[in-house]
Amino acid sequence: MKKNILVRVLILIFLLLLVVLGAAFWPQLSPILFPPAASSGMILVSNTPEVRLVPSVTSSPTATLRIKQPTWTPYLTAVIAPHALETPIGIGHKFVIHRVHAGENLIALANQYLTSVAAIQAVNYNLPSPVMVDWLLVIPVRQTDVQGLPTFEPYEIEGYVVVEALAQQLSVDPEIFKSYNALGNSEVLSAGEWVLIPHLSAATP
Repeated sequence: MKKNILVRVLILIFLLLLVVLGAAFWPQLSPILFPPAASSGMILVSNTPEVRLVPSVTSSPTATLRIKQPTWTPYLTAVIAPHALETPIGIGHKFVIHRVHAGENLIALANQYLTSVAAIQAVNYNLPSPVMVDWLLVIPVRQTDVQGLPTFEPYEIEGYVVVEALAQQLSVDPEIFKSYNALGNSEVLSAGEWVLIPHLSAATP
């Protein structure tokens, strides 16, 4: 009888000991014994003493946002427009090479390009009178005072050529030629482009 009572007392003490130990270590044991549900989509983040809930990055395929950074080239590529008909040529003084169409006259063209008939006549080398259809006419754009400028003749490039070599072929000063055509040093011109050949005779409107 005494032996049964002793066994019961020992069991009761053991159970009490388990309760005390469980209460002491419950915060550490609870995440192990009862892990968070995988479908909740929430995880614990503790960057500061305050514990907060944030969406889990693995709960959704769209939870992670990647931003593509712009890429920069280590150099600048200059884009140079080709010299073409009806395209302004030059920087300080701008000119247009215009092919005359049927029904056009110098008065209408002068009004269109904000210049004068006298200025058009002055800057063209060997201009016929009257101007014929399909004639290539050099028109000063937005300028009527052309005194001191050379006379110009349109020229079409037939193949790839370096600007200094072309100036030598045409017997014109390379610097003057590059200046009026807004061309750089050693610039290569392509077939089909147009340039202005400056002649020594000065324009006198």
